Amino acid sequence: MKINIKKLALVTLSLAVLAGLGLLVNLDKTEALSIKELRSQSSELEEKIAKNTRKLNGLQSEIDTLAGKTAALQTEIDTINQRIELTNIKVRKLKLELERANQELERQQEILATNLQTLYMDGNVSTAQLLFASESFNDFFLEQEYLERLKLGVQNSVDEIESLKAKIEKEKKAQQSLLAEQRLQKETLQDKRDEQAYLLEQTRGQESRYQQILVSDQKDLARLQAELASAIAAQQVGGAVQGGTGGYPYANVSPWHWLNYCYVDPWGMCQRQCVSYTAWKVHIDHLAGKVKYDMPYWGGSGNANQWDENAVAAGIPTGTTPKAGAIAVLNSGTYGHTMYVESVLANGNIWVSQYNANTNSAGEFTGTYSQQEYSPNGLTFIYFQEW
Repeated sequence: MKINIKKLALVTLSLAVLAGLGLLVNLDKTEALSIKELRSQSSELEEKIAKNTRKLNGLQSEIDTLAGKTAALQTEIDTINQRIELTNIKVRKLKLELERANQELERQQEILATNLQTLYMDGNVSTAQLLFASESFNDFFLEQEYLERLKLGVQNSVDEIESLKAKIEKEKKAQQSLLAEQRLQKETLQDKRDEQAYLLEQTRGQESRYQQILVSDQKDLARLQAELASAIAAQQVGGAVQGGTGGYPYANVSPWHWLNYCYVDPWGMCQRQCVSYTAWKVHIDHLAGKVKYDMPYWGGSGNANQWDENAVAAGIPTGTTPKAGAIAVLNSGTYGHTMYVESVLANGNIWVSQYNANTNSAGEFTGTYSQQEYSPNGLTFIYFQEW
């Protein structure tokens, strides 16, 4: 009779486990529809963003007209709105995945409790008692195998619970990072709306007035360019090693001008600028598994001297100690400068790769690749590679 009861317990437990697995399958089917729908919406939005980016790049040649500038600003506003919507979808998808992970955690905890209870009950029975209570040696060995499987089930459940807890914690952090990125996107959106309103207010829709503003802006740009060039030169040690592209995919984008033309990269930076190069370096390092954090979208607030604040807001570590693989930020000047730290030298200086740090004979930035030795004094470092 005892054996029959235990066999019944084994069958009952097996059915409970199968029922639990069936529940998990049903959960997958129920939620997969929502997740599948969210993935579809994400793909559609990503295509719209890519289309708008191509459109914005095409408008750069018309940026010296009021109509071109207004159209470019509207396209940027549309793109940022789409990015905010895409972030919303990512947060919703992550929330569903978190709910599913929590449900599976509860299921595993129930299985663990059942197995522990059964083990406790059977643990009070000695091997001799099991042998004499069994109708045959075959039943005895089935009992022993059953107990061993229960012990294995307990260990597997514990491992699964620990794994799920780690996954939930990781996804919670990812959700916090997405929400921080979304706050930044909303600030960028407001900046672009303000810029558009200011442009229309200043020009009152008149092309001639816009051209006057352009002339004034050109003078300001020349002053800012000289200011930044001086700040970069003060930080440099020795001459730059120039030539090549550093593998940067936007090295030949044309036409080129320090600020007049902005072909937007996937992270909201102007191509052939220092920030676009360092954003790309972070991204490829992340794809290669070299860094913990992927490059966020910092368009609209991606000037070099805004990067350290953006990083803090996104939960990415910063500091003053140079490390290979970090992004070095020079906050001097109106725009600042970013560099990728290739190595820390024995003398304490850093060897960096960079874009748009050097000027031609007319004092204009060239938007080209170079490597150089810099002093780390006064620089801020962003540790995308921290684990």
